[in-house]
Amino acid sequence: MPRPLPTERQRRERALQHAIARARVDQDLPKDRDVADRLGLSYVTYSKRKKDPYRAYGFELAADTAQKLKFTGKELCAICGVPYAPVEE
Repeated sequence: MPRPLPTERQRRERALQHAIARARVDQDLPKDRDVADRLGLSYVTYSKRKKDPYRAYGFELAADTAQKLKFTGKELCAICGVPYAPVEE
C-alpha cells in the first residue's frame, strides 16, 4: 500500500526541523539545551515548542529563531510554504 503524501503543514514542519538541524551543526550546538540557550529559552519551553512548532511559535518568536539560528532564504521559504525563487540582479 503506498504511503500517503504529507500535508502542507507536515512539509513545513519538516523544513523547520531540517533548518534547525543544519543550524545545530553549523553553530556547534550538539544538544537541545544548547539550542534553547542560544534562543534565550528555557529547556522545557524549547521542548514544548519543538513538539508542535506551528502551534507554539508566534511570528515574533519565529523571526527571532530564524535570525539567531541563521536560517537561509531557501529554508525560510520552505518553512512558510512559499516557493523559493532567487532574486535576479
